[in-house]
Amino acid sequence: MVDPFIDSEIRQLKKPDDKNYVFYNTVDTLIEKNNKLKDEVLSIVLSPKLKDLQSKFVDALTYRGKYLTEMQAAHEAADSYKYNESSYEDNISDIKTNKQLAQKNTYPREFINAAYKAADNAESNRKYLEKRGAEQKSHATEAANMLAKYVELTGAESADLTKSEITPKPLPESPAKPSGDAEKAKMMVEIFLTKNMWALSSDNIQVVTPYLSSKKHQEQANYMQYLKSKEIKESMTLAEAKSAEKLDDSTFIVTTSEKYNISYGDGSRKTKSFTSKYKVVKTDYYDYKFVIDELFEAKETESIDS
Repeated sequence: MVDPFIDSEIRQLKKPDDKNYVFYNTVDTLIEKNNKLKDEVLSIVLSPKLKDLQSKFVDALTYRGKYLTEMQAAHEAADSYKYNESSYEDNISDIKTNKQLAQKNTYPREFINAAYKAADNAESNRKYLEKRGAEQKSHATEAANMLAKYVELTGAESADLTKSEITPKPLPESPAKPSGDAEKAKMMVEIFLTKNMWALSSDNIQVVTPYLSSKKHQEQANYMQYLKSKEIKESMTLAEAKSAEKLDDSTFIVTTSEKYNISYGDGSRKTKSFTSKYKVVKTDYYDYKFVIDELFEAKETESIDS
């Protein structure tokens, strides 16, 4: 029923990663030719006996045209998704770089602001990825449906098109990406934990004041006084924010892994590891917008005499 040349054009389509414009131009040309062919077929006046065949052929061309359109849209969405996924990872890397600079620098504002900007960009990427990912899956599914209907009408000679390399597949499910605010919350906890070592060594709570709410500030002052009175000294060897659970639009619970070398007033020493949970709040009343409000939990996971 179908001219083999019609299907051969689809079979010969290629989509080189570095020359997408060639692929898309080729598909545009095929869509234009498909529409022209359909118009030509419709313009032919046939006897009633051949009308059914004409109608079936027009339906096949309609499905073929929709397949080409949906296939192209699916590939465009996939290309856009991959580009923004790379951009997201670049922004996450920028957050990490600026966080580390903030941890090392006496005046970290510049680096924290840069990390916040990267987090905002990452959030824009994340939302775009959700949108384009859903669109790609929708277009890929519809392309498969249109191709199946086309093959059903044209017969076995077109069946191999369903195995074509160019037929888009829905993008695989990827792990959920943390929001920009979640990255900010995790970052601020890690910066606080690093700066807290500075505060302890210099007996100066002002070092960590910008990272704490008034409630946590008092809690921290009491803790520093306790360590001083007991002649306990801490040296941190690990501080990693593992996750940030969103409770509401302005509250996160950040879970960390921490490890300390601790010396006591009696001369004994221990190396202790903890899994801790911090409540972090988003607010306009503090310099860095995200502050540690409370230590929910500090669960000791290891203790070794040293």
